[in-house]
Amino acid sequence: MINDRSIRNELAVVQAFKQAGFGIVKPYDDVLTFPRWMAKGFRPLKGSKSVRVGSLRLFHKSQVCELSAEEQKAMQDRSDAAMARCAGNVIQLHP
Repeated sequence: MINDRSIRNELAVVQAFKQAGFGIVKPYDDVLTFPRWMAKGFRPLKGSKSVRVGSLRLFHKSQVCELSAEEQKAMQDRSDAAMARCAGNVIQLHP
């Protein structure tokens, strides 16, 4: 069940992007945060500005491009290196 707060947030997103000149958008489909676009394999275009809605900074699908194979590999390598650095710092609480 969708609550009132969620509906108000979606309406605020639609209104903010309409005012920014993007026309009618569909939240969670056309408009996502930076991390969510990255998780889908896209990144914001250089120079594109996010639209602020409440505490969120959102990008429209027209502001993103697909990550190249090299960018995806570099991102995965950075993630793997970060996981390796943190793996040595984990302390088991219950052996």
